Amino acid sequence: MKKRLFYLDFIRAVAVISIVLTHYNAVFFYRAVQLPEKTVFTYMVGGIPIGSWGVSLFLIISGAALMYTYNDSICLKTFYKKRLLTLFPMFYLVYSVVFFVLPLGYRAFSSGIIPRKNILFTLIGMDGYLSEVVPTFYLVGEWFLGFIILLYIIFPLLRKGVTEYPKSFAVISLMVYIFLVFNYHIPFHKEKFLLLRLPEVLFGMYFVKYMKKVSVITLIGSLCVFLSGTLFSIQIDQIFKITLIGISSFLILVYVSEKVKNKYTVSVSAFLCKYSYAIFLVHHVIIDSFMSRINLDLIGLKKSYAFFFVCLVLIGIASMSVYKLDSIINKKIFNK
Repeated sequence: MKKRLFYLDFIRAVAVISIVLTHYNAVFFYRAVQLPEKTVFTYMVGGIPIGSWGVSLFLIISGAALMYTYNDSICLKTFYKKRLLTLFPMFYLVYSVVFFVLPLGYRAFSSGIIPRKNILFTLIGMDGYLSEVVPTFYLVGEWFLGFIILLYIIFPLLRKGVTEYPKSFAVISLMVYIFLVFNYHIPFHKEKFLLLRLPEVLFGMYFVKYMKKVSVITLIGSLCVFLSGTLFSIQIDQIFKITLIGISSFLILVYVSEKVKNKYTVSVSAFLCKYSYAIFLVHHVIIDSFMSRINLDLIGLKKSYAFFFVCLVLIGIASMSVYKLDSIINKKIFNK
């Protein structure tokens, strides 16, 4: 077991909070009359939606964590087995509960509106990722789960490029990225397209292998990029902006993590990281179920914050329960 890198835990914790915050605030936007004045904390970071910001951080730390773990060597059989056991038992567990507890899932399956064969997309964890282009029985996990599955599939190839051909691989990847941004004609959301998000994943990998630390000069440059996105409406493609703000935010947070590191931040970050996948699977279902019972037109900002706190408590209880059940399942069935 390698020593844990605190900055990865710290940034993952920040990303987890940002994603939960995104889906709580979303209930005030995805309605006939939007209520932005009732959102908690913020719904924008660095001039981009906080959800896009959180996903970008997740992509970067995913690349960084994988590269840190498999920097020296990688056994493909062990790697893919571990990824499967990490993702799917918990996903199936949460999906099964939601499918039978909430009427939406079973009703959609039994009605025949969606072809039943499309349950295959759920079985392979791609239902959220593909839901905008094909009817699926998508209930939990967000589109990000499908993206991570694809990332795990190609990670050994990315690792080979970063390790054996670092300069040429970086240049080629950047050229492909720029070309696709200006020549994208695929009926699929840009933010979900794998090749357009590789610069973030690869940056995390390169950082862990070659950079490792953030200098003061790098910090200043990152702050300039972040503040430019925050203060000015720069007319560039949104995917460029997300990439730049995501990477600059990562570098800033790496630097900040060393300044705030103490037993409390270490404990909180480790706690959120431990349950991050469970939180990721359950949070939006709990938020939607709870907030659908609230008349949003009648609440003020103080009550909005109170309801957000209630959602956090419910998400915490559900996540810890799911994590415990998943641990039992993995131990009894897979000897993990």
